Amino acid sequence: MVNALILTENQTHFLQENRQDPITGDSFSLGDEIVFCAECKSAFFSLFIVVVLLILHIIQALTLLTTQFSFFDKLLRIKLMQKRDEK
Repeated sequence: MVNALILTENQTHFLQENRQDPITGDSFSLGDEIVFCAECKSAFFSLFIVVVLLILHIIQALTLLTTQFSFFDKLLRIKLMQKRDEK
């Protein structure tokens, strides 16, 4: 779960640090929705993080499908060779 924070006037100390999203290089301003890394305390635009997580999820799903297809493809080839050898 990603916890997001919308920058308001209550976070002026954060805004005064003139921090930037390390990926996009864009500065944060009032109204931006950001997320923090729990380990390194870096801040990121939340929309960007959601997009990255979605892309990673899609890649993982495609990898699983490819692995499953490869398994069934090999199984089918083995069955076809067995049938061929029976003849």
